[in-house]
Amino acid sequence: MIDEKEDWYEKLHRWKDALKIYEGKEIMDPGNFEILKGKLNCFRNTFDWENLSLLVERMWDDYQNTQRASASDGSEIQAITQVK
Repeated sequence: MIDEKEDWYEKLHRWKDALKIYEGKEIMDPGNFEILKGKLNCFRNTFDWENLSLLVERMWDDYQNTQRASASDGSEIQAITQVK
């Protein structure tokens, strides 16, 4: 079996082939930023604005949830109230 590399497909401007590889890798490692960045690049280069928008929204929601979780320990709230 040949180990396909998405970067070769990108260099050849075969964005749909690269996207297929990124999607397969995302199943194995869903939070990997490099994979998500590769998918964003493929969507942009194939002018797939709808999927690009959906992925950005998902990434933004994940980021906000992470920020809320880190703020829920109270340390940030204490720091803000001490400034007043």
